Amino acid sequence: MIASPYCVYPPAHGGARRMHELIERLSQDFDIILLSDEAENYSDASFKYFQKCHLVSLMSGRQASADPHGRIDRILTHSHSVLAAQLRALILMYDPDIVQIEYVELAKFVEMRDSRPWILTLHDVLLEEAGASARKDDEFELQYINRFDAVIVCSAEDRALLRRDNVHIVHNGANVTTRYTPSPADAPILFLGPFRYPPNLAGIIEFLNEVYPSVRAKVPAAHLCILGGVDARVIAARSACFEQPGITVFDFIEDVHPYLQSCSITINPDKSVRGSSLKVIESLAAGRVCVSTPDGARGLMGANMPSLVIVNENEFVDGIVRMLTDVEYRHRLEVPTEALHRYSWQQASQEQARIYTSLLQTGYSTRTYAFAQEGTQAQ
Repeated sequence: MIASPYCVYPPAHGGARRMHELIERLSQDFDIILLSDEAENYSDASFKYFQKCHLVSLMSGRQASADPHGRIDRILTHSHSVLAAQLRALILMYDPDIVQIEYVELAKFVEMRDSRPWILTLHDVLLEEAGASARKDDEFELQYINRFDAVIVCSAEDRALLRRDNVHIVHNGANVTTRYTPSPADAPILFLGPFRYPPNLAGIIEFLNEVYPSVRAKVPAAHLCILGGVDARVIAARSACFEQPGITVFDFIEDVHPYLQSCSITINPDKSVRGSSLKVIESLAAGRVCVSTPDGARGLMGANMPSLVIVNENEFVDGIVRMLTDVEYRHRLEVPTEALHRYSWQQASQEQARIYTSLLQTGYSTRTYAFAQEGTQAQ
């Protein structure tokens, strides 16, 4: 059983895309029950995705948060009583072998934990770096995180923030193929980032204010397409920076592949993010250079993929300008490499399945941890 605080179908943000791609593959070997909040955000367009699940249960009832960016308040409001009651009812009715909780926002549900394995997927680990003084927010989250049998994260950087056993990396991925079409010479720059995720909106606004005018000054024909997700144009209308020449904002697009194929490069200007960026790996898999901040490249820094061009703030303009003006150089960089296969959804789903199988066989998600526990019990 998988429980999510957010609408999953159709996949309108990175977390939903991740869940969809994994469920699509895992459903070949596991019967999956999906419990999701935000029933009001599902529509007729959602139904075609349900066929991969044994059962889909949609709920609503979350109240508005008094502090929408406060980590403690987000857990308290998302782990609301209506969703908790339905999770408890589904467990009693269907007796799932594993309960998997998505996002730290629902971590409080571990209070229901019983003898079956409970997994927590942390799409972003927001804890302080090692050595930093513990914050109240960290202590509140950890009291729940540390009670799960296994924790799944999206990057090595996030794993390093958790000082406990049984933390596993299941990378964000892409549909990696051998097909590759070189980027068009004078195509637009592309930004893929739903505005509902605050770092996406903050990152693109800063880019439009600080970087884009200088790019246009050096490449007057440069233009930018922004796929900002649900209500993106309404949100963009609140900021004058989106009114600059050459900028087009799109609302939710279910299939982004045609936009990737028709762009010259992609950008990821996000800062102060955790997890790993799905839009980056999708760009690289599509054969497009992604010019990214170091934070935006989190989880991929050591992946040895030439098409990921990591730049600091003072290098962003020149990095983009070179990619737009030196097409031959861009084409050399953008060709997908073998390193991408590590980040395929197939690889990610196989790792997730391994964790399931290990938990079902031993009660723990790694054999070494199981042996350690057995030794402790024997004493």
